[in-house]
Amino acid sequence: MIYGYLLAAALIQFVCSVVITLKTMAQSIDVPFSGTVGGSCTLGLVTPGVLTLSGELLAPSAFKTLDLGEVYANCNQPASLIVSQPIQTVGLAFTPVKSWAGVYSSALNTTTNSDLGSSPLALPSDGTNTLLMVDMYVDKGSPLEEGTYGYKVSITIIP
Repeated sequence: MIYGYLLAAALIQFVCSVVITLKTMAQSIDVPFSGTVGGSCTLGLVTPGVLTLSGELLAPSAFKTLDLGEVYANCNQPASLIVSQPIQTVGLAFTPVKSWAGVYSSALNTTTNSDLGSSPLALPSDGTNTLLMVDMYVDKGSPLEEGTYGYKVSITIIP
């Protein structure tokens, strides 16, 4: 019987020690957060250019830039741009004997143009607006007919 009491006392002491050690303790846990910034380049704030006639005074055969067009580029990743030949959008259609378009950045002190073999213009990737100035030239090779003419120059970003 004494063994029964001792066994019961030992069991009670064990249960009490387990209950006492199960008290609440201070804890901390980390909750992670993450996000991704995707690379991007945007072109915007376009200012159209203005053309003027070029060639013979009484029989002009070409258009050249009087006022440069402007566009801003903003990139947060490495990228460069290329420029197309001038594309006629308004006026009596003709196939030019010579045409050319170019993009210049005074901030980058660099130029690219639509001629084959021209290197793309590298853009800064620091997220700042970079002013790009756009120039163009189109020569019909013979006198232009009376009318209104319009052109566009496409600028393409290459990531």
